[in-house]
Amino acid sequence: MMTSWDWLKIETARQKVATLPSVVESLLRYGTTSQELPKEAATIPLRPGRDARVLEIKEHPPKVGLQKREGQIRLLHDLGNIEMQAMELAVRTLIEFPEVPKVFREELAEIALDEARHFALCLDGLEELGSQWGALPVHCSLWDAVADEPEVSRGDFLGRIMLVHRYMEATGLDAGEKILMRLDSVVGVKLARSIVDTIVQEEIGHVSFGSRWYRTVCAQNGIDPHEHFAKAYPEILRRVPRTEKPALRLRELAGFDAFENQVVLETLSKTDFSRPRPALLPD
Repeated sequence: MMTSWDWLKIETARQKVATLPSVVESLLRYGTTSQELPKEAATIPLRPGRDARVLEIKEHPPKVGLQKREGQIRLLHDLGNIEMQAMELAVRTLIEFPEVPKVFREELAEIALDEARHFALCLDGLEELGSQWGALPVHCSLWDAVADEPEVSRGDFLGRIMLVHRYMEATGLDAGEKILMRLDSVVGVKLARSIVDTIVQEEIGHVSFGSRWYRTVCAQNGIDPHEHFAKAYPEILRRVPRTEKPALRLRELAGFDAFENQVVLETLSKTDFSRPRPALLPD
């Protein structure tokens, strides 16, 4: 029987999408069994399987304008790469946190399936534009951000919610709003805009899921959510820098309150992104 870690190692994109439902169903039905949990960290894939060349973002070729077919292909390829990592991270959380509330796991499983559907939209869109998945390089920055969690916060359920759903997915809303604005000024991008719009609208619900569970877990553990957010957000920003202009309206729809949005705005305005980041060393 294929374990969840085996699924993460699958390289073929279409196969990974097609087999996700059975993996998610197994995780929900049986939980994370002793066979699922790796006995040593070395057995956890450092990175998921890929049928595309993996390069650091700075090594990717320059982007092309969205008015060109090549630019739209690049957009859908980059977006598909993000959605693929999102579904993999959802599975990773289901594996690593078997003890969390059942309803959380069920909701996260649905999100994983959403991300797979988003990825499939990008794959189909690439083919409709005359290209294919793997025609361009990809990165694994989302996966790496979780894999490189500091030792002090590794295994922290609240920290995982904060990093994945209230930081990385929230900055995805910021980027999505910017992309939609750019597409609005270009003629002949109906396909790309439709895909991006679908993803952005549904990602609001994913971030809202994170906001709701973030406050629930804080309440269950006697933690002030504002104090925690004000401390955690700057730390994550320095470790995983994202500089997009915050999409405040979308963030509000996704459960960010006025205090949290102000923390985001003030932290971004005071952060010097030219300073060296803390070294991310392997364990």
